[in-house]
Amino acid sequence: MSVALRPLSVLHVIESLSLGGAEACLVSGLPALAERGVRASVLPLDGPLDLAGPLRSRGVEVLPVARAGWGAARRAVLASDLVHTHLFKANVAGRLLALTARRPSITSLHNPDYGHEGPGRLGLRLALDRLSAGLALPTFIAVSDVVRQDFEQHLRRSSVVIPNPVALDWLEPDLDAAEARRSLGLDDRPVVFTCARLHRQKGLDVLSDVAARRPGVQFVVAGLGPDRADLAARGALRLLGGIDRPTMARWLAAADAAALPSRWESFGVAAVEQLGAGLPLVVSDIPGLGDTVGEAALRVPPGDVRALGDAIDRLLGDAELRGRLAGLGRARARAFGPGPWAGRVAELYREVLAGR
Repeated sequence: MSVALRPLSVLHVIESLSLGGAEACLVSGLPALAERGVRASVLPLDGPLDLAGPLRSRGVEVLPVARAGWGAARRAVLASDLVHTHLFKANVAGRLLALTARRPSITSLHNPDYGHEGPGRLGLRLALDRLSAGLALPTFIAVSDVVRQDFEQHLRRSSVVIPNPVALDWLEPDLDAAEARRSLGLDDRPVVFTCARLHRQKGLDVLSDVAARRPGVQFVVAGLGPDRADLAARGALRLLGGIDRPTMARWLAAADAAALPSRWESFGVAAVEQLGAGLPLVVSDIPGLGDTVGEAALRVPPGDVRALGDAIDRLLGDAELRGRLAGLGRARARAFGPGPWAGRVAELYREVLAGR
């Protein structure tokens, strides 16, 4: 039987299974790969392991290195046809594991990391990336064109662009907004929702300045991160912390609009989820995020408090605009479903194995 027809076994090596975009990509995409004859297992190098349960519930084996040990990691590589790595530390470790086991490797590039590193860290990162890539000779996938450009500028290697998969089957499209608001204990004030890591990258300080000038609007943020204390001290945003999918679905149904004021992004999983929920959206007009939403959201310059506030006011005050963007958003989100991603990635796996 030819390589192109037989089932494949692929080991995904990733830094952790926290609530991030790269990790969510595995939860969304691996079941769709299984439908195309690709059996996946996941090797997180460290915690947190928030998404281990959702992966296991979808039939994906999870082997945390911290618990199973490096011997088990090597056995998992030997049992696989190919190693697929995600995020910097796992890229380096996964490539070397694949090299020692004589397995081909693929690296997914999820972030435009090089352009946002300080000089000292950038030098170390480039050295480790170049060394491990030079030894293992992986194939590279970039999740967006901005990531591809950043990578090729710094590592001078080519990559193929395949946008991340975003599964939307956890949304509750029939959930009544008024019922969702009651279940969350909300009053009658409009709600602007954001789901983001609490980090300077996400521009939540800008959103906080907007919120401070609009006491008649509830600004709600779901997510964890290092800037929580600073944002809490400002007092303008309601910080939910990490929330599960059912709770997220209720917030998306209850909200009147959403905002993603990031300073830089690679793709924008949260944007696709909010578009898929039919939630009118304002985003920073930046590469990666602007490319993802297209014409299905309002776009404003990053870091511009006045422009962001004006766009939010416009959305909240114009029901016709909200309805139009909701329809455009749902249609846009369907383009990022797991099926198209899995088809392209499975084809790439087989091409890599055929070319060994």
